Amino acid sequence: MWRTPVDDNLPNTTSRRETASRVALLRGGFLVGISNPKLLIFAAAFFPQFIAPSAPLAPQFGLLVATFLAVESFFYMTYALGGRRLATYLHQK
Repeated sequence: MWRTPVDDNLPNTTSRRETASRVALLRGGFLVGISNPKLLIFAAAFFPQFIAPSAPLAPQFGLLVATFLAVESFFYMTYALGGRRLATYLHQK
């Protein structure tokens, strides 16, 4: 109902996503994410509120970054698995 009927006479082409390795996809995603200036602005505005100037800075910063990465990874994984499940559901219809 939502899709156009598939023409079986067309040549079978693979997309770049299907041919790229997981490492290449991870590297591309990391480069896009690290080049995003919003992350740098967020970190510069958010992290200093939780760093005590009297304590060593490196362990505090490391803990904040590790916590941020863990939370972000959890939500990205949740979005990805939800998207996969939704795609499987929509593909069956």
